[in-house]
Amino acid sequence: MLMVLMFVRLITGIAIAFSPNWWVFTVLRFFQGYAAVSLYIIAFIVGTEFVGPSKRNVTGIIFVIPFAFGNVCLAGIAYFVPYWRTLELICVSPALIYIGLMFFLPESVRWQISMGKYDEAEKALVKIANSNNKPLSSPFFSSDFKKEQKTAPKERRATGIDLFRQPRMRLRTINLIFTWMVNATVYHGLSLNTSNLGVNDYVAFAVSGAVEIPACLLAVVAVEIKFIGRRISLSASMLVGGVACLFTTFIPPGAALTSVAMIGKFGISASFAILYLYTAELYPTNIRSVAMGTCSMFARVAGILAPLILTLARIWTPLPLVIYGSVSVIAGLLTLFLPETLGQKLPETIEEGENYGMESDEKNTLSGKDGVYIRCQDDEEVTIID
Repeated sequence: MLMVLMFVRLITGIAIAFSPNWWVFTVLRFFQGYAAVSLYIIAFIVGTEFVGPSKRNVTGIIFVIPFAFGNVCLAGIAYFVPYWRTLELICVSPALIYIGLMFFLPESVRWQISMGKYDEAEKALVKIANSNNKPLSSPFFSSDFKKEQKTAPKERRATGIDLFRQPRMRLRTINLIFTWMVNATVYHGLSLNTSNLGVNDYVAFAVSGAVEIPACLLAVVAVEIKFIGRRISLSASMLVGGVACLFTTFIPPGAALTSVAMIGKFGISASFAILYLYTAELYPTNIRSVAMGTCSMFARVAGILAPLILTLARIWTPLPLVIYGSVSVIAGLLTLFLPETLGQKLPETIEEGENYGMESDEKNTLSGKDGVYIRCQDDEEVTIID
């Protein structure tokens, strides 16, 4: 899917640069956006599923930094290349490099195991282990295990309905959908509002992108602190973003307003990075892609609303930022009702996902430096899972 979507991204990008009218341009942009958003989500999931708990936070959050760096580069390129058709060709050209790299990317081992592709999964695991000078004993999956799995009742393919089928997962999904929508609205709203801050548009957009990099680096550290974790980090970052937006109500356009708005962008960017990681950890493997896609879909709907909210400035200039700030504060408080995932084993089934975060799980799970220790009921054996 990554390969197919990247080809769509490349072909539509080139076609856009030669679009003869606005209608052709709009249709092509629709398919380009479809491919670009899907690419990001799938690549994020693959990256997250390839690592264990001890490295998951670094992988999940550092993944956002190139996104921010791309915004900074875009401001610089757009400044020197004002003609939009040429700019489009330049922006889509890295897809050629990415397509070449795709040939070296293995399939997600977690996905292969969940689909019963044990031979392929074992080959991938052996290759990864050998590249890290940590060879695995073979066979990794015994013949008896494979037979048991083949004869066991097959779990049906998960759909978006499964996100709402059970009560705990339903509430969790609704909470996350709202948080994703708020995050997208505030993030895109602040990005688009840079031209209203009273400073140079290119500088404001570049700074708006650059501030995301330290935000992500801070998030990497915060989510690994035991008494903070994912939940409080997400809540605090959204509250910072929301409060900063509300404070802009009292500041006139200029450098001071830009500074406070960038504090808001800092907070919402940190939450953007944490939210991707946190959501991926809250759902089991067989429904993780569906969950991420569903949350992202609602976030894109909110992204459509973001520029429309900016038009409310005609009624009262600070009104858009007041709306962004208010919903961000509400979402920041609601995230406190989600379970903590720091140091926890990723759920693998719908049942595990439904019971994730219950008190019984917390008693039987201890976080370790290199993995998660699952204590057996008789307290005589501890299994390390990473």
